[in-house]
Amino acid sequence: MRRPSTAQQSAARQRYRVPGNALPTRRTTATTKRYSPYVMAMLMDRESASTVASWFQGMNPELHDVSPARVLREQELETAGPAVLAAARSFVAFG
Repeated sequence: MRRPSTAQQSAARQRYRVPGNALPTRRTTATTKRYSPYVMAMLMDRESASTVASWFQGMNPELHDVSPARVLREQELETAGPAVLAAARSFVAFG
């Protein structure tokens, strides 16, 4: 299978871009991969897989009604990581 050219890739990115949302970069992907497994393991000790998936995708009051996945993807590592860990600990402790 032939890879699309750089121009085709750029056109596809522009077509699927949502106004106000930046496309994920390698840094944000690495950030998500660094914290997600740790948080997931912590939550899976107490909750079911579907609950953990919902927790990552749903709005979280500890994170100002933003989903943990979005916080990890869009914010800086120094603030996003500890905030998501604190929210996960709160969820484990209080439900």
